[in-house]
Amino acid sequence: MTFTTMSTILRSTQIIKQHSLILDKHFYRCFSSKTRIQSPFWQKTCRKWGIGIAIFAGGNLLYQASSTKLNAEVGTHDSEIVPNVPHIVVVGGGIMGSWTTYLLSQLLDKDGYPVKCKVTLVDAGHPIRGSWGDTRALHVAMEDDVRIKMNMLNVNEYLKLQRESTSDQILVKKAGRIFVGPEASMQKMHDLIQANEIPVEFVDTEFVENPENKTIVETFKGIQLRSKDNGYEGWKTLYTPVGYIMKANAILNHLREKIKHLAEKNKDSIAVIEDHKVVSIDREKKTLRVRSSFDDEDPGTVLEYDKLLVTAGPWTNQMLGQSTMIPALPQLPVAVSNEQTQDFALKGSDYSDMPLVTYSDGGYVRSGGDYWFIVGPCPDVSSEEGGGKHMKVGFHRQGDLMDNEEFQLPKYHPDSETSDDILKRHLINNLPHLRKDIKRGKDSQSFDVDPFILEKAQAMVQERFSNIDPEKVDLVMRCLYQNTPDKEFIVGYHNDEKGVDEEKIVVACGFNGGGFQMAPMVARLCIKLLLLQNMSEDSLVKLLEIDDEPSNDDYKTEGKVNLSELLHVMQKRFDPSRPSLKTRD
Repeated sequence: MTFTTMSTILRSTQIIKQHSLILDKHFYRCFSSKTRIQSPFWQKTCRKWGIGIAIFAGGNLLYQASSTKLNAEVGTHDSEIVPNVPHIVVVGGGIMGSWTTYLLSQLLDKDGYPVKCKVTLVDAGHPIRGSWGDTRALHVAMEDDVRIKMNMLNVNEYLKLQRESTSDQILVKKAGRIFVGPEASMQKMHDLIQANEIPVEFVDTEFVENPENKTIVETFKGIQLRSKDNGYEGWKTLYTPVGYIMKANAILNHLREKIKHLAEKNKDSIAVIEDHKVVSIDREKKTLRVRSSFDDEDPGTVLEYDKLLVTAGPWTNQMLGQSTMIPALPQLPVAVSNEQTQDFALKGSDYSDMPLVTYSDGGYVRSGGDYWFIVGPCPDVSSEEGGGKHMKVGFHRQGDLMDNEEFQLPKYHPDSETSDDILKRHLINNLPHLRKDIKRGKDSQSFDVDPFILEKAQAMVQERFSNIDPEKVDLVMRCLYQNTPDKEFIVGYHNDEKGVDEEKIVVACGFNGGGFQMAPMVARLCIKLLLLQNMSEDSLVKLLEIDDEPSNDDYKTEGKVNLSELLHVMQKRFDPSRPSLKTRD
């Protein structure tokens, strides 16, 4: 079952207003990451509602492949752990955990490579997570040279993933990229992209009337472009051909199957534990207990670890806190928000070749409360045309902020509560979210339609997309963002003052809704940190190099992007102990 063939939940705004569907844990238990709906009751209910699995299908649609599932016992064979060879346990199988495990598995699978370790990936199979959904964006339109360079390499990695695929499933599709924003931000973005020798131009009267740009301009039909030439003083529109639609579920499924294939070949060093959640971590004993996500009677399985990589996304603070970890680590300044995207129906061939589009009142990294990302249609397989006949619209970083058992606002000191005043001053008030109130308790994660976001999206579409009926909403979906006060990622060693597990635990979280495209480079930084005590940095970097990709004809990275230098900058910039993440009482 794929997204474009699923029945959608909500056929129109009228239906959205008439019906509300709340999904509880009992509903989730009807699914596993490799099965269809089994319960006759829920099969009947889904047919009645016209639902495939849309709003809750994240962890369940990702991994539908038919290969044999490795169970939790794979990770318990102590006899398989070679002395002095570190056992790395990756907690969380979203895009960060999957890319890191995949790269490690590749290194372990190659003869003659000096990497000696064991890796176990543990994934809870959460039904809604950050790394799920039909599409994501991959591009270089950023007013930040470090992120541009990261994505120059990330683009090559995703294109390589597509080129090496033996199926006709689309993982990435080239679309181009439009970014509409204030003059100063767009000028900075333009200059940084150009400095990296990537094609980029401003879309003004001269660009539109240039006969050489006719094919490109045709893809802009029905899209509001802003510049002083068409009456928008203080605004500019930037275009670069480097813009790709990523098929998120397809990519995660593809990575998981490649990892499992390598695990079958290397059973002594690679393991995958699916549909199991981490329920406790003992840092002094260096053990963790995992238990079935769908069986409360499961007594659980204990794994030993030497290094721990926490890529648990919205569940990161739950993993670090006293309910899971002993002794607990300070929780991180991350606020989880319950975001929403809406798919608008398209007519005929309208917008079928549109580029990625963003409208921002700031830039890519820094913005206020008006940031929109729009992703056009993309087929599931290369033999299809068009691709779903819908356009995805997101009101970036505007979902409800939550604090509950799973998605915890931080306790900066494990033994004491953090006051709302400190949370607001240090974290909440620094977020771009227009709604600063915190929803607390077990009902804080709503699965209903968020009318605030929906109505804003409809108004934006009516104003800026002339060929779309804002009342025709095909699908509404939820996902989870991890928001940081400085809008920077959090990747690095997470230690405490007690010296337990010093530089043994690496965290990767806080991607502010932009992490999926960054995963190949974030994974490389994680691997460097995990293995730096076992082999030289020069050897590690050499193993992690990214070559120029033959299918990328827009730019070259050889001689322009130094991986060693870039990883150093990333390590310092994303460090969990950086000053901008510390409280100021």
